[in-house]
Amino acid sequence: METRHLVDGLRQFDRIDELRASGFFQRHRVELDTLLGTPQCGGSPQSSGPAPDVVRLVQWNIEKGLRFQGIAEQLVTHPDLVQADVIFLNEVDVGMARTANRHVARDLAEWLGFTWVFAPAHLELTKGVGAELEAPGDNAEALQGNAILSRYAMRDVRVVPLTNCFEPFEFEEKRYGRRVAVVAALDTVAGPLFLAGTHLEVRNTPACRARQIRDVVDALPPAGPALVAGDLNSGTFPRGTFARTLVGTLRLLGDVDKLKAELRNPVSREPLFLELARGGFRIEGWNTDDVTIVEAIDSLEDAERLPKPVARYVLKRIDRLDRKLPMRLDWFAGRDISSSHPLTISGLADDDGRRVSDHDPIAVTVHIYGSGH
Repeated sequence: METRHLVDGLRQFDRIDELRASGFFQRHRVELDTLLGTPQCGGSPQSSGPAPDVVRLVQWNIEKGLRFQGIAEQLVTHPDLVQADVIFLNEVDVGMARTANRHVARDLAEWLGFTWVFAPAHLELTKGVGAELEAPGDNAEALQGNAILSRYAMRDVRVVPLTNCFEPFEFEEKRYGRRVAVVAALDTVAGPLFLAGTHLEVRNTPACRARQIRDVVDALPPAGPALVAGDLNSGTFPRGTFARTLVGTLRLLGDVDKLKAELRNPVSREPLFLELARGGFRIEGWNTDDVTIVEAIDSLEDAERLPKPVARYVLKRIDRLDRKLPMRLDWFAGRDISSSHPLTISGLADDDGRRVSDHDPIAVTVHIYGSGH
């Protein structure tokens, strides 16, 4: 698909209000809405019939697919990944120079012999951040979003926009779009299982993430077998303003053991889990208590909101944390189905010993029961 004219036009504007007031936006609004609101689908299922009533799931934030070969090889060789029937993916690039302009979801699905669906979240207006800016060539489609790969056919695929509580158009990594969920139905011998894969906002508050997960729950049928998977960014820190940064700073300077416990088990500080429970979804038995990412905090993105002497003092004090925040951000939640054998799969590296993603994948087995159970 051709997006260059959209990217070039969007880049003309510094602020989102300027864009929305422009003639360019009026001429291309429908085209933009269609691009970001239409799921992409492809591949051929390995079986033409329904899935069995026991299905193995994997959830993985693949860090854009920067180390595609390592990710692909892990999916077909690692004993805890090779049995996956359905794979939820976050931070999936389509046509980005930093990932060799691959269609990452399609290419991984072809590697596995799976069917695939992709929900675009953002049209990327830069090459990314840091070393990504040095990637050779230009972006092609310039999209990133969420995907589901499946051994079995999926139907009724939708892109579900989430409440927007951070404006990526005015950020360093300039983007046009919003956070989304990809929703699909998987027919099984015990009836349909509804799937939702999502990636929630990190640069706002726990209350923001609660509103977003409510959007995900509301997009699913009100009852019956359903599964939510994703990087829920349940880091417990409010971000985006001076006051929020100050609150987070005080936590970093406080009780280290308490902080580590809350990062590993964020339920008490992230109301998104209450929203899941209100929708009938359970996390108990679906997840381990392991962390899924260790964030280096040698430099704090929000430190610029603090006076420089304060920022330097904070960075010195967090040596007590080894300048790292070990967090569980990736989760499964299920409704009207049962789970077994949850795993967090750590230590995945390529032949050069580099981690293939900054997140560890998680896995679980789902048991779907018919109405007679």
